[in-house]
Amino acid sequence: MLHIHNIRKIENRIVFGGWVVKGINNHPTQRKYMFDIHCLGPIGNTIDRCTISLNRNGIVLRNVGKPDETVYFFRYNGEDTNVCGGADWFGDMDNFVGQMEYIIKKYHLLT
Repeated sequence: MLHIHNIRKIENRIVFGGWVVKGINNHPTQRKYMFDIHCLGPIGNTIDRCTISLNRNGIVLRNVGKPDETVYFFRYNGEDTNVCGGADWFGDMDNFVGQMEYIIKKYHLLT
């Protein structure tokens, strides 16, 4: 099961533009991290929001000629996405936040 050390450091971090991680819930029974992300207006009020979660149970990808790799998939507002990453890759918070930006742009702003 995926455990991201210092996950709380991402709280109040700007994802891009006015989008900010406002809350984190490490949901024990559903085995996922849940991120409450708000889009803040010019006076600091919430004008939009979404939830991005990360499944803590990985899926093993078996690639011919390569070592097996465990990946963890993101969800957007409870729906599956095709966005994932490996544990080592998530160790860099810039990568992690970059994926959140991609998800918001792809699944939220274009709907």
